[in-house]
Amino acid sequence: MIREIHEESAAVARAHYIRALASTQSGWPDAADHAKRALEIYESIGDVTGAANALNNLGYHAFYTGDWGECERCHRSAMAARNEIGDVLGRALASYNLGELLLEQGRVEESETFLRSALADFRGAGHLVGEAASRLTLGRLTARLGQAEEANRQFDRAETIAQSASADEQLVDVAFGRCELALLVGSTDPGTALQSIDPEQLSPIQRARWHMLSALCAAPEERRALLESAIESASAVDALHLVQLGVESLGRLFGTGDERSLTLSERLEMRARPVFRLTA
Repeated sequence: MIREIHEESAAVARAHYIRALASTQSGWPDAADHAKRALEIYESIGDVTGAANALNNLGYHAFYTGDWGECERCHRSAMAARNEIGDVLGRALASYNLGELLLEQGRVEESETFLRSALADFRGAGHLVGEAASRLTLGRLTARLGQAEEANRQFDRAETIAQSASADEQLVDVAFGRCELALLVGSTDPGTALQSIDPEQLSPIQRARWHMLSALCAAPEERRALLESAIESASAVDALHLVQLGVESLGRLFGTGDERSLTLSERLEMRARPVFRLTA
């Protein structure tokens, strides 16, 4: 009887976990509720792997809604759980997620530590997609440190690995990384890497990033429309920190307030700040 109850609880938790994944990917508002319920059940039956998976989902949701303190808490808890059970790939995923978060917060040294740990674990396990993602983000990190040659080396390696793994989404992210680098070094044509990408074929979050980067590369008269498109795409999946970046960029560009800004700032409590700043 006890075993049957345990199996039934595990099945219910799994259902909540799957629904949370679907909701996160689709931008439905119940993602966090289902992930939290999955976590509660997994913890109650002592399923450490399930709990770690749910924490990863909660961290992903918190990242895109701009609750970066909660995001960090979730991924650190997930890492502790992965270490408890000796899950190397799970630890690598948690390390990568923390590295990406910390990079966006400007905590570069901490970010590099986690990203290099993730890279080592992914390489050791032969996990190509994880290795490509780690190299890509290390490329973005070194670009922000002004190390253009090292950034390009990481982008080149990430691109090669992503191609071998048929990881199309990562190939798009590599193009975004190359665009960021071109902007940082003051290239005369920073949008070159974006030209082969059809934004209509991207996920809403990648589409928002494409429009945001395109606005940074565009002529001043084209920027408003691109930023509005970025805001629309990000809003569709409740990616509030990207919405905030778009709204703030509009304010800086055109010197006017935006009625969305106060509401978003209140929701985010200004936890997410832009990496690049547009100027008029």
